[in-house]
Amino acid sequence: MKRVFGKINQTYARKVITLVVRLFAAMWPEGSTAKNSIDFGKPRTLNMLRAPWQEAFRSKLLTPNHLFVSRAEMGLINLLYALNEVLQRV
Repeated sequence: MKRVFGKINQTYARKVITLVVRLFAAMWPEGSTAKNSIDFGKPRTLNMLRAPWQEAFRSKLLTPNHLFVSRAEMGLINLLYALNEVLQRV
């Protein structure tokens, strides 16, 4: 992680990694009982997608390059939420 983020606070890094693992488990669940779609119109989905980025902002883990990419992703997430979009997993 030092190569990507530089010098970081380990406590904040663990918190962000925990949130990212939770996010990936929700977005790409394993097993045959997993849903085939993601409903971006639900506030729960929006909050789950925002949580890792918000924590990274608060803890100042992001470099300016990562900040630019994360803002673009947050914009896309907010647009999908505003459109009540439901995306199918492939």
